[in-house]
Amino acid sequence: MRPLRDLPGDHLARFATSRWLGPLERVCLPHHVIDLSPSDLALICAHAAGERPAGRFSGALREDLAAALAELPQGAHLRLEGCSLRARGQVPCLLTPDDGLAALSQPNGRVAACQRLLAPYLPDQSLHLFAWADIPPWSEFRVLVAGGRLLGITQYHLDRGWPEVAAAAARIEAALMRAAKVLIKQVPESDFAADLFLDSHFVPRLIEINPLGRNTGLGLFAARDFDGGFRYVTPIVAPARRDEDDYWQL
Repeated sequence: MRPLRDLPGDHLARFATSRWLGPLERVCLPHHVIDLSPSDLALICAHAAGERPAGRFSGALREDLAAALAELPQGAHLRLEGCSLRARGQVPCLLTPDDGLAALSQPNGRVAACQRLLAPYLPDQSLHLFAWADIPPWSEFRVLVAGGRLLGITQYHLDRGWPEVAAAAARIEAALMRAAKVLIKQVPESDFAADLFLDSHFVPRLIEINPLGRNTGLGLFAARDFDGGFRYVTPIVAPARRDEDDYWQL
């Protein structure tokens, strides 16, 4: 594998949500897309940068948020073309249009930095609302791919070993390996990091696709330690294994 490098804005633009969402729609949570007007996008960028713009978001954006959220009664998490609205490790759950507009009005250095990089290459952008899912920490994993080859699959949260993973390690590995094959075939870029979680039926669901770069978290791998395998932290005591059944099917 070539050394991981910092990524320019044009490369990040190739990972815009709209690009990977299309070919991978069937393995994502239910979602809605809202096209942003130039004025609404400018307001989002200004708020993210910590400014206090005088303008207000358009009535059309409020109406689009209301229509989308009406079809996602459990709530939604909101993603821009380059990143989610995560701040301090938390992603807001949106239940009303006011929730959405409030979230878009908050200072967010991560969003601001992403928008500065994307702006020259992606002048037209959309909002993406995904059905809200409560994701247990044990159920989240990262798939690392370079040159169209699987580098490895790692537990995402590294602070402990999870009994749920140890109890069904073979089942989880098989499901994630099957998912990785689909991702390698369908993601438009050959180098990427994909975050997934397992639903209550142990079916992988895609959270997001990001570039593979110097700042990418490699989980339980090191940059020269890839073996194409599945890694997780073994807990001190693991419960009995669960029965296995079929996995990710497209």
